[in-house]
Amino acid sequence: MGDARRLVSCLAVLLATASAGAESLEFRHDVPTLLRELKSPDACTRASAAWEMEDPGPVAREAVPALLEALHDKAEEVRWRVTGALGKAGPAAVPGLIALLKAPDLEVRGAAARALGGIGPDAKEAAPDLVMLLESADLPGEIRSRAAGALGKIGAASDLALPALVRAIGDKDEKVRRAVPYAFGDAGPAAVPALLKILKGPDAKLHSTAVSALVEIGPPAAEAAPILIEILAGQDAKVRGWAGRALWKIKPPCGGRVADLLAALKDGQGTDRWLAAMAFGHIEPPLPEAGPPLLEALKDADPLVRSYAAESLRHMRAPPPGVSAALVEAGKDPDVRVRRAAIGSLWWADSSRAREAVPQLLESLKDADREVRVEALKVLALCAGPKPMLGDRYRPRAPKETGSGGLGPEAVATVRALLKDPDAAIREEAAEVLACAGSDATEAVPDLVGLLKDDPDYSVRYRAAWALGGIGPAAKAAVPDLVEALKSTDASLPCGAAWALGRMGADAKEAVPPMVRSLRTGPYNLRQWTLWAFGTMGAVTPEVSTGCIEALHSDYIFVRVRAAEALERLGPDAKEAAPALRECLKARCGQIRLAAANALRAMGEPCDEAVAAVVDVLQHGNQLARHDTAYALVRFGPAAQGAEGALLEIVRADKDNLVRRGALGSLATFKPEASRAVPVLIEALGDKDRLVRMGAANVLAKIGPEAKAALPALRALLPKEEDPMSRGAVESAIRRIDPPAEPSFPQEP
Repeated sequence: MGDARRLVSCLAVLLATASAGAESLEFRHDVPTLLRELKSPDACTRASAAWEMEDPGPVAREAVPALLEALHDKAEEVRWRVTGALGKAGPAAVPGLIALLKAPDLEVRGAAARALGGIGPDAKEAAPDLVMLLESADLPGEIRSRAAGALGKIGAASDLALPALVRAIGDKDEKVRRAVPYAFGDAGPAAVPALLKILKGPDAKLHSTAVSALVEIGPPAAEAAPILIEILAGQDAKVRGWAGRALWKIKPPCGGRVADLLAALKDGQGTDRWLAAMAFGHIEPPLPEAGPPLLEALKDADPLVRSYAAESLRHMRAPPPGVSAALVEAGKDPDVRVRRAAIGSLWWADSSRAREAVPQLLESLKDADREVRVEALKVLALCAGPKPMLGDRYRPRAPKETGSGGLGPEAVATVRALLKDPDAAIREEAAEVLACAGSDATEAVPDLVGLLKDDPDYSVRYRAAWALGGIGPAAKAAVPDLVEALKSTDASLPCGAAWALGRMGADAKEAVPPMVRSLRTGPYNLRQWTLWAFGTMGAVTPEVSTGCIEALHSDYIFVRVRAAEALERLGPDAKEAAPALRECLKARCGQIRLAAANALRAMGEPCDEAVAAVVDVLQHGNQLARHDTAYALVRFGPAAQGAEGALLEIVRADKDNLVRRGALGSLATFKPEASRAVPVLIEALGDKDRLVRMGAANVLAKIGPEAKAALPALRALLPKEEDPMSRGAVESAIRRIDPPAEPSFPQEP
């Protein structure tokens, strides 16, 4: 008890010093300081300084020359962050960025193009050079696609941008072709004719992207409505989905009027009826009264009405009675569009009854149409069990998740056989089903290893690794093959292998040395996935903690963050990392400080420096860091009491409601001093934000009878508070502050 009081006292002094502006905690955000840090020998500090320049507004003119120079930085993340900062620098940066479009280093050219895109129409004088970059066929598609993106952001501000993008529609490089529709979407209404040209063109791969661009443009793209209706009557399920969104946003059927849509669904003719059926899948919130007529529409003579009724039923939050049985029957429809929609809707329309449809789903796996088979596998994955999540430790399947709660041995065997299907999409989805089936799919491990090693499709190889991780320790025979996969040149396979090894825990300890090597020399994404894996494996060997400690000194901000998060999961087993984590509390980047503070808390280390670091991020971090930190002190519990003054000041004066809610949540974990807390909390009871009011009521309840001064405000708020949870918080506060007298009973004579 005495130790706790000394800790709180120490924290109070420390945080009072911080609020007075102590250099050890408060980071300055003035331009000269940031420019000095942009030349720091530490790459993370340089990247953090550039990141700070993006927030909260335009970059100062005097920072532009240093940022342009920093685009040549050897550290990849520094260049990323500098590009973002220059994108907010406005016209002052344009001449320098134009010059860099001709730099010898291709990465610098690409970064300059991306920054010009961030500046947008004010970078219109860069259009000729961006067009030249886009049309340099000898350059990599990645660089040219960035030029296309920048021209889209400049849009109609330059007469050169849209014609160049139109010429690029049929480019030989796939990356450029894919970038063009997105660029048109950024260009706005002026790009509609070009998007219509893409939709009328032969490259079906670009159609869905072009339609998604029309979604972004919205009502000004009204001339696209006829071709969208043509697409909606077609066969391509993916493009139809986007076309429905686009039409609903551009020119909704019946003007979006519910009564007219219901009438059209019941009594309309031709196109009007199936458009009405489609429209109910886009109304937010979903309309319960649409459920019965959509169910009836599954029997309509028009297959388009039936297919869109089935699609819209997956949108209903309160499914009408009998929907599962009706969709199972529709899954046998002679029209392929109806079968696709019905099978795909089975889980979402009524998940509580979806497992009853497993026999029909298995039958649908024999369908002649590939998309029906894919939809059936997607629903089987949902029926098989919870999808294994990235950060979760492996746990054995509970009895309720097996047998009738899962797929059963026959279904698993049927899906396993599809791992040999000639269609890559079928093999990929089958592997996903087995990942969700967990240890029930153990017999499929040899087949999955075969895919991991030899499948010609990289997506299938990655999904096989994911499935082995989903099966968990029961797939430990695959460890040597997963270790080998860490060396793959695929962009994603090593990441999937690292995650799978993490899910196997101590059974994969032989993989730790090669995983540490990946952490030291692998690409950015693999380093992050390896750290996630270490966090889920536990401290199975000393090298795990050593690898995490080394990663705390990485050149990448989020590699350091993931290293601290892994150490947080390892907890007291990784106490040797405490000195390195304390150093991280001094980092420029708020996310690094937050992760280090959480790790120290989890290790049971003294929390004074950690709490002070979290409070400093709340007070002085950039917006993203402050949002990430908002609720962090809740996890520190009473150890955060020394931050009471700083938290109350945040509640009183901060302009960001998310941060204020987090501060109130932290205050509710201990009993604040009534004399200074109650006035601030009374003021918060009158806030416009419902969650701020509710948080204030929760803290007042924690204070109890000493908060009697708040009773008038609480009683005045109670009849005005419409939300049940908020009313409950206010009522609870009133009861805790002014408990009702216990009833007295006359004593018996």
